[in-house]
Amino acid sequence: MQGFIVTWDVDSRDASLCGRLSRFVFGYEVKKNDKVYRYQGFAERKEVRYLGQSVLFVTEDAFRELDSFLHFHGVDHVAAKAAMGPIMNSCAELDSTSMEEGIMDNCAETPESE
Repeated sequence: MQGFIVTWDVDSRDASLCGRLSRFVFGYEVKKNDKVYRYQGFAERKEVRYLGQSVLFVTEDAFRELDSFLHFHGVDHVAAKAAMGPIMNSCAELDSTSMEEGIMDNCAETPESE
C-alpha cells in the first residue's frame, strides 16, 4: 500500500484543539436516551494505520483529508512518502525469507506440540 507517514505536533495547553484532533483521529461516543452512538475516527478507516502517538500511515486519498483538517486547524505537520505491506495476524504468516532478513525479528518461536 502506497501512501504517507504523517506526524504532527500540537501544544498540549490548547485543550480545545487537542480535543478536536482527538475526536477526528479516534472518534467519539454520544449517549442519548440510554442509547450509545459511536462515531468512527479517521484512524479506524481501512486506508489508515495508526503507528503511534501523533503518527499515522495514510493512503494518498486519505492524506488529502488529513492534510486539509490539519491545515484548517493550524496544526504543524510533516508528511513523508512511504509504503506499507499487509497487516500480519501472527508471525506464522511470514515466510522464512522475511524472518531471515530480520523483518519481524521480534517474533517469539513457539514450541512444537508433541
